[in-house]
Amino acid sequence: MQFRLKEGVLDKAKQLTGCTSDEQLGQRHLNKSGSTLRNWRSGKTAPDIASLMMLRRLSGISIEEMMYETYEKVA
Repeated sequence: MQFRLKEGVLDKAKQLTGCTSDEQLGQRHLNKSGSTLRNWRSGKTAPDIASLMMLRRLSGISIEEMMYETYEKVA
């Protein structure tokens, strides 16, 4: 079982913060690199709880609504 970030969460956070790239959002608001955010987008990795809490504050989306569960193996 894996948890992944739903599509659109990072875009909503970028829109609301005025960031134009994953790199900007990661560096300015999440203390993460752009490549980390791209890995979240692609489902390679999932955000840690601290990052989820910050994304909740930035996007207004609840943690339950921003994540989904999958049984696929992550490469």
